[in-house]
Parts: sequence; C-alpha cells; structure tokens
Amino acid sequence: MRMETGDFAFVNAPFGYKIEDDTLIPIPEEAEIVRRIFQYYLAGMGFGRIAQELNNNDAIGKPWGKERVRYILSNEKYIGDTLHQKTYTPTELPFRNRKNRGEVDQYYVSNSHEAILDKDVFYAVKEMLEKNLILNEEKAPVKRHKFTGKIFCSDCTWAYKMHVQNGITYWACSQNGTAGRRCVTHPMSEEIVERTFRNFYNKLKQHEGEILKSTYNRLIELKASITKSRSEVIAIDEELLALGERLTYLSRLLETRTLDKEVFNVRAADIKKKIADLRVKRRKLLADDEEEQCIEELRQTIAFMDEAPKAIIEYDHKLFNALIKRVLVEENRLVFELKCGITLREKIAWN
Repeated sequence: MRMETGDFAFVNAPFGYKIEDDTLIPIPEEAEIVRRIFQYYLAGMGFGRIAQELNNNDAIGKPWGKERVRYILSNEKYIGDTLHQKTYTPTELPFRNRKNRGEVDQYYVSNSHEAILDKDVFYAVKEMLEKNLILNEEKAPVKRHKFTGKIFCSDCTWAYKMHVQNGITYWACSQNGTAGRRCVTHPMSEEIVERTFRNFYNKLKQHEGEILKSTYNRLIELKASITKSRSEVIAIDEELLALGERLTYLSRLLETRTLDKEVFNVRAADIKKKIADLRVKRRKLLADDEEEQCIEELRQTIAFMDEAPKAIIEYDHKLFNALIKRVLVEENRLVFELKCGITLREKIAWN
C-alpha cells in the first residue's frame, strides 16, 4: 500500500545517491559520473567501452563492468522517478528473489526524489537501448555447444565462452580482458574439461556411499523438524487471521468515530508489528521445507548413480548432462555442482 501511495521508504541507494530521511539525496561526485556514462552512450560508446574508459580514468566507483553500466543507463531513479517492485519474492517455494515479469503489480512514482539527469537525455538513451535490443534480436541465434551455459568463472561469476584457435576448441571467461578486468582463472581446452570430469566421475562413483548416501541419511533425520515446522506454520496462519480481523475491527471503530485516531494509530502499529514479525517467522519455517526437495533430488541422484557405469575411460556427455548443474572454474580446480545441490571440487587435469 505504501508503494501504491508513494510513501515507500528507500532501502538501497543506487550509485549517485545516498539515503537521508528516507529519501534519495544526490552525491555530487558520483552524480557527475552518472551524467558522463549517459553522454558516453549517446556518443556511440558500448557498455564495455564505457566501463573501460571509467576504469582507465580511475573514476569513482571502480571497478566498472558492462552490466553495471547497462543497469545505470536503464535506471529511472536518475530522473527523480521510482518504479517499485522490479523484483519480487514468490509466496511459494523456493523463496528466491525474481525479476517481476507481470506476476505482481508495479508502481511508478514520479518526482519521488531529486533528479540528477535531464529527462530528455534519459529518454534519448532509452530509445537507443530499445533500438539496439531489437537489432540484437534480429541477429541469427547463437549456436549452443556442449558446455554453453554450464561453465562459469568463480572470480567474476561470468559464463565461459567457447573459442576455436588453430583447430583446438577451448573455453575462457567471457569477461576476462574486457573493461580492464583480469580474472585469476585460466582458459581451458575442451579436452581438459572432459578429462577433469572423467576423473571427478570415477572418484564420485568410488566414494558414492560416503558422499551421497551419508548425506541422504542426514537429510532424512531432518524430516522430524520439518514436520514440526508445518504445524507451527498452521498456528501462525491462525494467529495472522485473528490479527487481521482485529485490525479490521479497529478500522471500523475509527470510521464510526467510536475510537480516537491517536489510540487507533498506537493499537494498529502494535498489531502491524506483530503481523510483520509473524510473517518473517513463517517464511523461515517454510524455507526449511526446501530440505524435502533436496532429499528427493538426492534420492534421484543416488538411483541414477546405482545404475551408472562403475568407471569411465573416456568422457561421457550423457553422464555430464544427467549429473551436473554447472561448473565453477577456480584457479587450479573445477567445482562441480550436482543437480541435487552438492558441490565437489576436482583438481584440473591439465595433463
């Protein structure tokens, strides 16, 4: 309701602002960098080139990257407006913040704080961004390869991209070397990735009981606490319902002038605080139920491993796809994240 009326207090300040008395106040030095970013883009510079320019000139806010520049160019807060609920937290499992694609209402508040950018400049950039997006969508789709979207740099978290040089296929961090960025991770030939997975799989199969089955047994022990939490959630729901009815009753007394407004405000604030506290407790209890999902996923992984080969001599892509959610590249190790959530490290098989 506070979003809808424009009274919502800011929690985080974007680059260029600070929060004072629940509103955004421009920081002159940072605001100048924001204006410079918009001018760079209007002059024809891309996200990566802008980031590189800022890093080379030791601009405030280093290090700069492509995604950060992109976000600033599309943020309406720089013209003094605020779009609430760009992201939201779903009411069902898992409780992870998601981009709002129409699932919940958004609220656009004009003149919510002081602007640091002319609206003409912002909308000119917005038009350029939209045109460039259309041009990119019209390009032919990128061909996906066996490790596309699977390998990520642990240093910057960006995905690895495939390259072919002198007939050799290798994978490297897509951000390393851009905008002055230097990651500690290394490029790897496709053969090295395959060889490292082969070594990883053979060890996992050999120690399946110690790694997978012992974890499964520990998770089963948590079921008792999960069952208990469900009964607590029901009790909280009943209490929330009672508090909601109490708040409605107080509102009716206020409307009929049976209750003084100051008394109403005190009592209503107390009820709202109790409701907020109970909702926090409820979310925590429901989050514990993710253990049930973990148990099922782990059960499926164990069943798959029981039927899988005892050892492999050569890389098997079907095994990789069945087991691995993603791979994080460290300086000398690969971190294999299984689809059941377990992460295990394997030394990179350079030779």
